[in-house]
Amino acid sequence: MKVNVHDPRGEELAQVLTRATAALAQVPSPRVDAELLAAHLLYDGSRSRLQHAALMGERLTPDQVAEYEALVTRRASREPLQHITGSAPFYRLELAVGPGVFVPRPETELLVEEALKVLTARTNSATGLLRIVDLCTGSGAIAAAIKSELPNAQVFAVELSEDAIPYTRKNLEPLGVHLVQGDALTALPELAGTFDAVLSKPSTRCSLTLRTFRRRTYPPTRKPPCTTRTWHCTAEERTACRCPPQLPPAPSSF
Repeated sequence: MKVNVHDPRGEELAQVLTRATAALAQVPSPRVDAELLAAHLLYDGSRSRLQHAALMGERLTPDQVAEYEALVTRRASREPLQHITGSAPFYRLELAVGPGVFVPRPETELLVEEALKVLTARTNSATGLLRIVDLCTGSGAIAAAIKSELPNAQVFAVELSEDAIPYTRKNLEPLGVHLVQGDALTALPELAGTFDAVLSKPSTRCSLTLRTFRRRTYPPTRKPPCTTRTWHCTAEERTACRCPPQLPPAPSSF
């Protein structure tokens, strides 16, 4: 949608942004959110173009103001900004998100960075390829980031949620990630134990047994560590806590 700068009935963009900022006073970053919503609506997501337009005194038509204020009202009710715009930045990527899928958090990039440190220096001796799986992938953020950095790797992603799958598929299929809709504890049985890395940042919606295994692997501390390791366990531990069958038996970790 283009701003109509010649409409004498229009309102200055700067004034509209000021009013929206006041309406968003209860969110953590009201001015930033006001600008991002306006950039999404008017400038294909370009905040710099929006800021330039406001400085130049450009104006909005009444219809544009009404459409923008509807977005501001949604954000003021604490609907996630990324669900309104339909996209979220993650590790140099723009991911499709919306109701039913969690917005990828910045700290999840730590998991990607730690994984890449090890994976870039490791090659599967049998095939010459790396094989990686992301369990409870959600939006597919981890799998997408790994595949974008290691395009020759075989990357798999597992997600059970019917609500999340459309976003997962949209984010992963263009990159060539193998997406499986299913339970993280039973998916990919034909590849059990063959992965070089098993990654996951499970949400509270992930299966209880998987979260139980995660708690056993990383006991609670005063300041819980970020999940920045692959999982490994013995056959006995695998049986006792029903850990994901994709886990390699080797004791190495990162």
